Amino acid sequence: MRQCGHTLEAWGREMTSGFGKRIKECKLELRKLRGKTDGDPVEQFKAAKQKLFLILDQQEIFWSQRSKQLWLQVGDKNTHFFHVYASERRRSNSIQKLHNSEGEWVEWHNGLKVLITRSVERGNGGSALFQMHLDKSPGSDGMTPGFFQRHWSIVGSDIVELVRKFFKEGELDVGLNETNLVLIPKKKTRANYLYCKANTYEASRVMELLRLFEQASGQQISVEKSSVFFSTNVIPYNRQNICQVMSMGEADVHNKYMGLPNILGQKKSVLLGFLKDIIEKEIRVWRRKLVAKSGQEILIKMVGQSLPNYVMSVFLLPMDLIKNIKKMLTKYWWNSTQKGMKKIHWASWEKLCRHKSKEA
Repeated sequence: MRQCGHTLEAWGREMTSGFGKRIKECKLELRKLRGKTDGDPVEQFKAAKQKLFLILDQQEIFWSQRSKQLWLQVGDKNTHFFHVYASERRRSNSIQKLHNSEGEWVEWHNGLKVLITRSVERGNGGSALFQMHLDKSPGSDGMTPGFFQRHWSIVGSDIVELVRKFFKEGELDVGLNETNLVLIPKKKTRANYLYCKANTYEASRVMELLRLFEQASGQQISVEKSSVFFSTNVIPYNRQNICQVMSMGEADVHNKYMGLPNILGQKKSVLLGFLKDIIEKEIRVWRRKLVAKSGQEILIKMVGQSLPNYVMSVFLLPMDLIKNIKKMLTKYWWNSTQKGMKKIHWASWEKLCRHKSKEA
């Protein structure tokens, strides 16, 4: 199997490394044969033309697979799109430089490979594992990160040795890269509030009510997903006792209900700033694609301007947040980038946003 893999790797490298050179050679041969009417050159011209088309198809398929854009079917002859998206994907997935122990940047040409290998050899290998969610990314054997975190004292040394072996030899053991795909049906769940006085007696009565609900409905309350809201008049000592009785955590400004913040203070721009991050993320995705001006208009109207609607149905957005969102959409429309490459804005944004009946 290993020999077969090396052979296929060499064959693939030979087939995909010289597209430009092979296309240039075919075009040169076609120019030499063009205009000749003898029997043999005509057949040679047809054969060279078929060879050129074959190489172009291979190049398109290669870049299509590399760009991971399966929605754009092979045959669309949009090789430039594949090049742009594959290059962007490679840049976002690659490590260019890291900080060493002295706080200096280290790149590939001055020892980044040695730095990564050395950090793996010196580390205990568990830092990345303990940053993972307990129930996410189970292996093909069903073991989640929670199992390895809980039993790290037993399996930790074997995992560290496995990781070090990979960095030294560059090969994974059989089965480590296998993945299970599971489709989980989703059910709509309703979130509810329960109100009571801020004391331990009332808290215990609420828990009794929840237990009766579990017995009657057959459903179980998830205390991990539940939280307790307190008035500002409740002292910290009482808050701690109530949370202990209910086995729930105290809600803070970062808690959300139906995707929206539960508590709004004076800094609404900070709490609602996630809207700006969402739109900025969408615009980064749009920039990777070659979209016509009409397509950009649809994206801005149907996606960019509709994303804040849900939040605006509940909260009044701060003016500085609205200006920042409008600024990002304006830059995308005029093809300006976030890195300072400004282009001429041929019309004001207020004029562009007028209704068509008002001579927009």
